[in-house]
Amino acid sequence: MTKRNAMQNFFKQLTKPKVATNLNMEIKEASPIPKPTIADWLFRKSVPLVVSAEDRELVGTYIKPDLQHGPWIAGGAVLRWYQNKPVGDHDVDVFVKNDEQFEQVKNNIINKLKGTTLFNSDNASTYKVYINRDTPYKIQLIKHYCDSLKDCLDRFDFTVCKISTDGVSWVKGQNFDRDFESKSLVIEGGLRPDSIKRVVKYICYGYEPGDDLLDELYNDDNLKLAFSDDEDYRM
Repeated sequence: MTKRNAMQNFFKQLTKPKVATNLNMEIKEASPIPKPTIADWLFRKSVPLVVSAEDRELVGTYIKPDLQHGPWIAGGAVLRWYQNKPVGDHDVDVFVKNDEQFEQVKNNIINKLKGTTLFNSDNASTYKVYINRDTPYKIQLIKHYCDSLKDCLDRFDFTVCKISTDGVSWVKGQNFDRDFESKSLVIEGGLRPDSIKRVVKYICYGYEPGDDLLDELYNDDNLKLAFSDDEDYRM
């Protein structure tokens, strides 16, 4: 049995993550996103976030991302917005530059949005907030500060997660378009302890891991293989 087949057989034994299917949100048609004309980290003007009014309010009124100076929203939630999908019950990852930004975003979440703390870890504080809908937002305020947006995006493992927005413009990693359009799951920057969990999640989103990623997973002895403590995954 090849390493690729071994990993594929392993993935088949995992229960698929829960994926929201009833979002009950109005999604409007967006104009096509123009193709990039120069290389990495280009700030390109585009259409505003064309998703639910609640998502736009969360971004523009309460988090107030600034692509140049922070805070930044990046990762899976932005990927959904890029596909003209509401964020649903997916985490909204917020990155900041310093203590001042952290406290400012935290204050907006707790005092203005009346958010409640779900849990705290060494990596992030996770809050639950409601904005005119039954499904709460889960906002993860990341505690490891970023020097810049590039520093922030470099921390993501998969190329299709290297995307950020301020609600007006998109910033994408150098290989985002290539792998997004081909639905390829490509890792940059090395594996994380929860990489198998994340591979399973993105397989369920329609992405296909390549041989290089499968080989890395197969040969890494430090990966977490049990997720019984994770509400979205079960063995």
